[in-house]
Amino acid sequence: MKELFNVLEQHRNLDVLIPNKDREKLYQKLKALAGQSFYFIDNDNNIILGEDNNKKANYNSKIKLKLDNKEIGTIVISNNKKNVDDSKEKALADILTELLESKLRYKLSEALHIDTVQLSNNELKNRNKALLESENRYKQLAVELEDKVQSQVKLIEQAQRKLYTNEKLSAVGQLAAGIAHEINNPIGFISSNINTAIDYLYNICEFIEQTHEIKQSKKDNNQLQELEKQYDINFILDDFPSLMKQCLEGCKRITVIVSDLKDFSNIDGSDWEPRDMNHLLRTVINVYKEDTTNNVDIQLELNALPELECQPGFLAQAFYNIINNSISALAKQENPVITIHTEFLNETIKIIITDNGIGIPHENLNQVFVPFFTTKEIGEGTGLGLTVCRDVIDIHKGTIQVISKENVGTRVKINLPVL
Repeated sequence: MKELFNVLEQHRNLDVLIPNKDREKLYQKLKALAGQSFYFIDNDNNIILGEDNNKKANYNSKIKLKLDNKEIGTIVISNNKKNVDDSKEKALADILTELLESKLRYKLSEALHIDTVQLSNNELKNRNKALLESENRYKQLAVELEDKVQSQVKLIEQAQRKLYTNEKLSAVGQLAAGIAHEINNPIGFISSNINTAIDYLYNICEFIEQTHEIKQSKKDNNQLQELEKQYDINFILDDFPSLMKQCLEGCKRITVIVSDLKDFSNIDGSDWEPRDMNHLLRTVINVYKEDTTNNVDIQLELNALPELECQPGFLAQAFYNIINNSISALAKQENPVITIHTEFLNETIKIIITDNGIGIPHENLNQVFVPFFTTKEIGEGTGLGLTVCRDVIDIHKGTIQVISKENVGTRVKINLPVL
């Protein structure tokens, strides 16, 4: 608006409204129209139109001109001629007034346009500046938010990791008693066999020593035969290889048990690597089979599967949790059976674990994945088993579904896409 105010202030300045270059031409046209001499002066008596020598004429008619009700100058008209037409004088004044008003309107419009353009430009600059400042603030906020998100993700991952670890340790603890008993079996007969082997070696050493004495004394060979019977040499030689074979089988059995348990309890096994799901399932099942405290018949229907890029430690935990739930549901069944079926269909590994246990009440089915929800007795379950399963399957871009009918059994369907 500054330019507009400047023009309004200058509207009395006739130098602005009637530039010098236009004055002579305008004067001649107005003089011809009026038919007599005149000159036009501003409020400071400066001649705007007409010439100084016109002052020598007899000018005795004056008409004041106004713009916006303010006097801006005077038209002085010569009355030397007789019968002067006053209407021409008035027309001259009106024409000059209209001309000045037109000039003023044009200047005002021009100033208004310039001011509007300048205002729009300034406004755009201010808006652009505000947008840049806002963008910088949002960028800074985005960086801070990303840092906070990453920090929260790390906390969640740590909490999830701790949750998986606790579940794994709980599972290992539950299996420890049964597995310890199973390990004691081969250790027991290995220990017994070793004691027997020591006795065998003692007898053999005694037999060899006495045989050596008989040979030196050149006694009858019948004494050697009696010694063989005394120390039961033929039986020892026949039984000793079998004894050692049993020891080796016991050692192998212990190795398998420890290996399966070690694979299962690999809490830090979070690296992604290709694994055969059938092998992973067998490992978990083998660990369960070592627990002689349950008499569940686990039937396998394992079809050929491609390897899956996965986190085997987490998937093993998920499989364990599902099988553990099934075994708990079969605790009071007369003929407890768990069937594990696998197949590869439509680029997806499908795993179905079915039991004929007590099932899940219909009203509880929609809560099985809710953290800490459990239908077990207090102290028997954490309520995190299936929650962990769902999270693990989600990590592998898969799906898990629980179908159950009370007093009939439960079926868990797992789909793992091979990406």
